[in-house]
Amino acid sequence: MLRPIAALLGLHGRALEDLDRDRRRQERLNGVEALLKTLAESLERARGFQRLSDEMQAILPHDMMVLTELGLRARTLRVVAASATA
Repeated sequence: MLRPIAALLGLHGRALEDLDRDRRRQERLNGVEALLKTLAESLERARGFQRLSDEMQAILPHDMMVLTELGLRARTLRVVAASATA
């Protein structure tokens, strides 16, 4: 008699896990959308990069973010923009 109840409780638990996973996925997608909006609105690279870093903090926590440019022919690496969290 208790087996069917236990089976239903198990299904309920899995459904809650699925809902939580979907909620977290949607939060990440919303965060990425905000990042893209920041990139599109920014005209000044340094200020825009700091805004990008600030908004990305919720998706990918970090202490520092650096945008580099790789020169394949000259074998160079140039820092284009950088930001640090306070």
